[in-house]
Amino acid sequence: MLLLFVGAAGLTVVCMLVLYQFSKKYGLVDRPDEVRKTHEGDIPVIGGLAIFICLLSFQLISANIPSPVIYGMLLLVSVGLVDDCSDLGALPKLICQFVAAGILVKIGHLEIISLGTLPSGKELLLGDLSFPFTLICIVALVNAMNMIDGLDGLVGGLSLLSLIFLFVAGQLSGSPIGGQLLAVKWTVAGCLTAFLCFNLNIIRNRKVFLGDAGSMMIGLIFSFLLIQACQRLPATDALPASIIPWIVSVPVLDALTVVMSRLIKGQAPMQADRTHLHHCLTDVGFSDRQTLLIILGFSVILFAIGIILLQLGGLHAGLGFFFLIPVYSVMKTKLLINTMDE
Repeated sequence: MLLLFVGAAGLTVVCMLVLYQFSKKYGLVDRPDEVRKTHEGDIPVIGGLAIFICLLSFQLISANIPSPVIYGMLLLVSVGLVDDCSDLGALPKLICQFVAAGILVKIGHLEIISLGTLPSGKELLLGDLSFPFTLICIVALVNAMNMIDGLDGLVGGLSLLSLIFLFVAGQLSGSPIGGQLLAVKWTVAGCLTAFLCFNLNIIRNRKVFLGDAGSMMIGLIFSFLLIQACQRLPATDALPASIIPWIVSVPVLDALTVVMSRLIKGQAPMQADRTHLHHCLTDVGFSDRQTLLIILGFSVILFAIGIILLQLGGLHAGLGFFFLIPVYSVMKTKLLINTMDE
């Protein structure tokens, strides 16, 4: 597994350096607009493409990632690259996200069948709702990762933490992640670590962004990892489904509250604005690096709460997350009010 991590990190670094040379020639750059994109200069958006090339290369060697997941990733990376170059628009991207999710569900047989077991011992089976529910969950996570990608290190950092949370949840629940899923986790971790070295400017003068191609692809690969982890057979080997939203709590909570806020205001749910958590924190005076550390720390705290609730029972963890949504919404509303006061 350590070899997978080091190999994936090394190959991603090589891909980044090669793609960096061609990014400006082919228009694969993110330009500042002084409104939402306040970075300096044109930044290559090749992080997602480099990670995909690395995962595809490892797939040819070890075949740990099911082919339908690769096909879905290829579709989202292709659409994301087009969007990164020419602003494709929300609707075409959403359609392609549903197609990619459909590939995972119908061809890859990746489906959420059970939501866990009640204290009475009765299992919450979705039945005919399984297919649409799985589609919605996959598309929601893809968009959540895409929407929160607005700060250096944020998606990469949260994703690395989620991989750690997935491992910890498996160990504590007595359903450790192993085999194919563990190999994919270590490979993705290596890719993300290499990307963060560029994204956080640790490798000087080679700063890159994930781009829509990368953030959507990460949402898809995490959909695969999380659904596989909580829907394994036999059921005794599966993670409790109620801990899954706590593993990706910050992107999910932020996307839910932002979309609800826009709908209440009569705006399009995918309309870009500055109401995300990272925008709120930077607008009240925190630096980008401080904001990153605050959100990563917040993610750790939320996961710890989820684990504590899980020890009381899966139902507590599931209901606890739903109760967390309005709490998070109120907290962010207060931040927005402070921002306007400033």
